[in-house]
Amino acid sequence: MLQACFDKEVVKDTEWRDRDSNECAFYEERRKAGDPVCDSSDARRECPLACGRKLCWERGGEFP
Repeated sequence: MLQACFDKEVVKDTEWRDRDSNECAFYEERRKAGDPVCDSSDARRECPLACGRKLCWERGGEFP
């Protein structure tokens, strides 16, 4: 399956916080540690880069 990449000027993490006041940086740290924190649709929507959305200029990016 072909997956698209995204322009960093269009796709950005928001200033969203979850119900425990965790920001997108928390989701990125936990994802990189191997935790499935980005399984939440809210996290994927609000923190696309922290949750591993591939930017067009990156090679080998991850997709949630």
